[in-house]
Amino acid sequence: MKLIFRIALIILLTFGVITTEKNFLKKPIFEIKNIKIEGASEKLETSFTPLKEQLIGKNINDINIKEIEKRISQDVRIKNVSVIKTALNEIAIKVEEREPKYYLQYKKNIYILDKDGIIYNYLNDLKTKDFPFIVAKSEEEIQTLLEVLDKVEATDFRDIISQIYMESENCINLILSNGVIIKTNKEVTKEKYDTGSYLFFDLSSRKKIDYMDLRYEDYIIKYMEDKNGK
Repeated sequence: MKLIFRIALIILLTFGVITTEKNFLKKPIFEIKNIKIEGASEKLETSFTPLKEQLIGKNINDINIKEIEKRISQDVRIKNVSVIKTALNEIAIKVEEREPKYYLQYKKNIYILDKDGIIYNYLNDLKTKDFPFIVAKSEEEIQTLLEVLDKVEATDFRDIISQIYMESENCINLILSNGVIIKTNKEVTKEKYDTGSYLFFDLSSRKKIDYMDLRYEDYIIKYMEDKNGK
């Protein structure tokens, strides 16, 4: 009999604790009153207004952090996001925006790409900066041109490329800021770009170059003719 009484008492006490805790967690002190947005530009931050309006006043213990992160991640402008409970009635949304790396001219529009080649905005949503223009006619071309740019990234060509496009299946043109054309294709290696950039800057300091062709075993260089045709 005593054993039954003890078991009943334990059950009642446990139920009482659970009920008390449940009621406590429902108190107004846990209603969300502030949501901080960190790491977002002014324009991106304004897009959080509907979400903030939806969450303000809700019990912080009832919200699903993972679902909120999933919802925010659907915005292609955002690379990474984390949602953290920072107080009894406050949460912080920390985002990492995609950084612009290239412009893309594709299907009559000009887009912005990040370093991973992700299209995430239009040109008119960014203050004009000196990024290379990728001119492409298909998604396959975009991928090919991005692969070429990735190889060029570690060379001295990187900061002076103004445009890249496919002239033909076997010829990709890199247009430098001074108008020089670097002819290449997807088979050219990183090492050849590296050596070619050193050669280019050395030779261009002595004579103006029209184009440099990296597609063959030897480096083919055509110089601009002077007034005497030399």
